[in-house]
Amino acid sequence: MPLPGLTRADMLDCLHAQFRDGKLVTGIDATYWSYMSVGLDWLVMPLNWSWARPFWLWAYRQFCRLRPTLARIIPMPGADSDTICESDRCAPKKKRN
Repeated sequence: MPLPGLTRADMLDCLHAQFRDGKLVTGIDATYWSYMSVGLDWLVMPLNWSWARPFWLWAYRQFCRLRPTLARIIPMPGADSDTICESDRCAPKKKRN
């Protein structure tokens, strides 16, 4: 379900993360804080370098443009046939008895 004020297309455009206090971050900031929250800060430290931020913003936008194509080419873990999506809603397939 999209966050209030955002459409499904907005949500698919880039990564979104929401803090407990309701603050929303997107793009490289969402990536940065997501990795920080699970102890992988060493992996995303370059995203916090102010002198490199323009490059990371550019690189992230390029990745976002390629993501739909990559998703068709590279199978994603957990992206199996147990889920069906219609329009903007996804649900588990009903199991046959």
